[in-house]
Amino acid sequence: MTGEPLETVEFRRAAVSTVQGRRVAGEPVPLGILHVLAAPDHAQRSTDVARAVTPAAFDLYARGRPPFDVHAGDQAVLRGMTFAVTREPELWARDGTVIGVQYRIEREEDA
Repeated sequence: MTGEPLETVEFRRAAVSTVQGRRVAGEPVPLGILHVLAAPDHAQRSTDVARAVTPAAFDLYARGRPPFDVHAGDQAVLRGMTFAVTREPELWARDGTVIGVQYRIEREEDA
């Protein structure tokens, strides 16, 4: 790396089972830890007339091919807070070689 301040993120996935025909999420299981560059994004949006939501959101950037798969719906723990991965990770590639990956994580908070 070129000296950027990297942060540690733990990714987790909840095991899903079916109980009496209903999907139930179990306790999250650790997938692994990555060192990433975290870019904050605190845009406010309205979900309806009486409620404004400020998502605490980050775009996470990691170099190289990740050693484990992360999917939308997984959890990420950054700075002691748990976030949801809100979209599928995007790979950066040049001439077929993966250079890095971008993750989007969000945590909604009422404003």
